[in-house]
Amino acid sequence: MIKAFFLLIALSQPLDSSEFISPAQIIKEAAKLEADSNYEKAIGLYLTISANDTSYIQIQSNLMSAYNSLEQYDKCISIGEKLKEEPSDFRCSIYITLGNAYLNKGDMAKGEAIYREGLKLFPYNYILLYNLGYVLQKQEQYEEAINYFQKSARINPFYGNNHMMLGYISMLQGHITKSFLSYLTYLAINPNSNSILVFLNNLADDGIRKEGSITPFLENQFFAYYDDLIRSKAALDSRFQQKVDFNADVVKQTELLLSKLEYKKNSNDFWMDFYVPLYTTLEDKQLSPAFIYYLLKSTKKEEILKWIDKHDKEKDEWIDYVNKILKQNRDRNYVDISGQKEKISHWFFDNNKLNAIGNQIDNEKKMGHGYFIVEIASLMHKEVIMT
Repeated sequence: MIKAFFLLIALSQPLDSSEFISPAQIIKEAAKLEADSNYEKAIGLYLTISANDTSYIQIQSNLMSAYNSLEQYDKCISIGEKLKEEPSDFRCSIYITLGNAYLNKGDMAKGEAIYREGLKLFPYNYILLYNLGYVLQKQEQYEEAINYFQKSARINPFYGNNHMMLGYISMLQGHITKSFLSYLTYLAINPNSNSILVFLNNLADDGIRKEGSITPFLENQFFAYYDDLIRSKAALDSRFQQKVDFNADVVKQTELLLSKLEYKKNSNDFWMDFYVPLYTTLEDKQLSPAFIYYLLKSTKKEEILKWIDKHDKEKDEWIDYVNKILKQNRDRNYVDISGQKEKISHWFFDNNKLNAIGNQIDNEKKMGHGYFIVEIASLMHKEVIMT
């Protein structure tokens, strides 16, 4: 179930009902209540704000999320259908929560329509792009879905769910190397996700029944050799000399794959351009073992946690390289301008939210007819790979 994200703020002293409560204070108090899953009380606070208040739309947006969490989808939808027409800083969030409510209610077609409508206003919002991709893959429209996951990943490569879905659809096509690369990136962002680590371990041992269950719709010529290498299970042979001292198929297969990967220019392949430079860099810098050890964090094995603690320097180094390369992936992307695709610079705030799109040189001169500033209304949600 897709949920809206909330900004969690520390609770102040209990409210005295006889005192005037500012809207800002109500937002803070309600956020704390929601963090404790006390949605009914949060809703009670939100409902005290009148329609004449300057923070009314923000309050109503928060109210939608609270209703959604309580599975009171009709109330959420009633508010959202009215507010989505109102220009505000929260309009994008309203579209996301409204689409989520329809989806959670079981009306997939309406949820899809709301996400598409929102994307006409906010075409670079990575959550809307991901959510639309999610709805499409639920309807087994995989080819269109993968396009939206790729777009979302290019805008915010630190949003792990995109990599998970790209890995899943690749697995369905039988493209095992592409699936590996996407899932490894997901684990780099979410190292505590043991279920994905277990899934990847099963994939490494040819233990996923759904693998290759759909007709491939993407070319796989650049990765066919690596697919054969994984399926041969050469890494599982006792003669394979592994560097990471942990007996798991995913460890051995990952070590062998990363040692063999080569980047090919001008491939016009998303996985080759997006993922391979990341992993060839780690291998060239001899940081693959540190990377793999960190992916094993969710096992909570004492020997793994001790190794990570003793190798802070290597951990920091590979994280820096991953962050740098993922940011490079988003900094210049193709944009449709007058029916033509142009590679244009994308500019981001420190919290990874998109700030502007357009080419610039020498910090002053603008160039190209595609230069424009984009105001992005997004969720209060910060994505980072790790700290």
